[in-house]
Amino acid sequence: MNPAVTDDRRLRLLIVDDEQTNILVLGNLLGSDLYDLMVASSGHEAISLLQQTDPLPDMILLDIMMPDMDGYQLYRQLLSMPRCADIPVIFVTALDREQDILKGLELGAIDYITKPFSSRIVQHKIRNIAHLLGLMKALGEHVNKELLQHERMATLGQMVAGFTHDLATPLAVSHGAVAYLGQATGSLRTLLQQDEISEEEVFAKLDKLDESAQLAETNLSRAELMTGSF
Repeated sequence: MNPAVTDDRRLRLLIVDDEQTNILVLGNLLGSDLYDLMVASSGHEAISLLQQTDPLPDMILLDIMMPDMDGYQLYRQLLSMPRCADIPVIFVTALDREQDILKGLELGAIDYITKPFSSRIVQHKIRNIAHLLGLMKALGEHVNKELLQHERMATLGQMVAGFTHDLATPLAVSHGAVAYLGQATGSLRTLLQQDEISEEEVFAKLDKLDESAQLAETNLSRAELMTGSF
């Protein structure tokens, strides 16, 4: 199983421990060829590092028993920082009592590793969690893609609805003008056949027909421009 995240880059790990020996042991167990490792020797140093680091680590290996600010306090502070609140945390500590483990898990830690380290357990836990992170990231990207597609379709639907509403007016006017042309032409033909219309009346009706034809042409041209623009 490849420990890298799904974009084929190495996983970034932050190790927070006040004992340099523990940092070296974890670093050797994990291997710099598989992970990009960052280290902090105190809670305050970890916070300062996280405030300045971009991109953020994918995971934090956090010791509990540290002076000034213990691991629990640090984790609570990270949860209050919007840019750090979602970083998965694994507590790494010699505290192996059930209440200690539960306290960390109830805070939201993703796992718990006890000292002294078992190299195989550490390696497999980190790799399994890295794989899980990769799956979660892939799922999140898929969901975001689907949401974006739905948003685009919704936007397109609104555009089409607005377009059809605007297009309805010139088409309705053109339809009315064409209908009048047909009716008026038929009426004029009947009157001419019956010889019941004067020349002056013929030209007046022809003027009306010409107005209707121009109205239909103007609105059809408007509709054509709207369609081309859309």
